[in-house]
Amino acid sequence: MTIRLERRALLAIAAMLLTSSVCASQAAPALTRTEQAIVRAVAPHNAEGVALLEKLVNINSGTMNFAGVRSVADVLRGTRKRAGIGARPALHETWRYCCASGGRT
Repeated sequence: MTIRLERRALLAIAAMLLTSSVCASQAAPALTRTEQAIVRAVAPHNAEGVALLEKLVNINSGTMNFAGVRSVADVLRGTRKRAGIGARPALHETWRYCCASGGRT
């Protein structure tokens, strides 16, 4: 059964996750120096992260929409490249076969 979530629902889920992480951090014990350094490094880029999340959510990449999935991968690949993070894509052979066959397995 395919479950499709509307953009608003995905944004609402993202907002809940962000809110829950803030609430959890308030109830959590004090952060270590390393954790505090991570928060200081990441916090100024929060708006960028939310904008990226919104961009990804707005790409139609539902089940069997291989073009949409590739679009999401392209966005993430570009983001990773701009951040200077090197990685080699590792595609599972079944996934490759599925896409090559147009979704027929």
